[in-house]
Amino acid sequence: MVSICQGLNEPRTVADIVDAWIVYQRPREPKEFYALAEEMIMRKHLDLLVANSAVVKEGERYVRID
Repeated sequence: MVSICQGLNEPRTVADIVDAWIVYQRPREPKEFYALAEEMIMRKHLDLLVANSAVVKEGERYVRID
């Protein structure tokens, strides 16, 4: 399983992160429901990573701080 930080070597939008299906591993049906759930989980993780200075938000994109 890929972690959210591994995917942030380069700036990515929330949509990019959701499309990686980190939580559910692949698109599931109904896709709208699972995509929304994936987005909500990723936004909470991103907020925590930003608060802990592991990730920075640049405009609409997030990137890992090395």
